Amino acid sequence: NEVLYNGFTGRKITSQIFMAPR
Repeated sequence: NEVLYNGFTGRKITSQIFMAPR
């Protein structure tokens, strides 16, 4: 379940980074 958790967290972090500059 580490991969799933890492993927979910990574997606949330990526979304924040992508939405941060915008």
